Amino acid sequence: MIHIIDGKFLKQQLLLFPDIIVKYFADDHVRLVRSLLLQWVSHHILPGPKALYDLYHQLDFSRLNHEELAFLWHAYTHAEESLEEYYHDENLEPIPSDMMVPFDFLIPHLKKRRTGSTPS
Repeated sequence: MIHIIDGKFLKQQLLLFPDIIVKYFADDHVRLVRSLLLQWVSHHILPGPKALYDLYHQLDFSRLNHEELAFLWHAYTHAEESLEEYYHDENLEPIPSDMMVPFDFLIPHLKKRRTGSTPS
């Protein structure tokens, strides 16, 4: 027996199971962020400067939810000094950042993911 499922209905059903979406539709970088977030929640382990630098250059931040974005902002802010050391030691271009709001490249993504009428 074959069942035909409308694309809209399928999308609604898949959205009920975010783990399935991640398992079958997320790219490696999104999976990495989810893994890093679990390490933080379970063991209070934050990613190192190399991982954060690589994610900045390779990750599509628009694919992350607000929790993942907030986690990354925390990780980048917490690693600010070690990131500067990493840039210097490896002769790399620093991640551009406004001095008033560090790692401000995350703000537009966080704004899109807000869940209420007030900012997070």
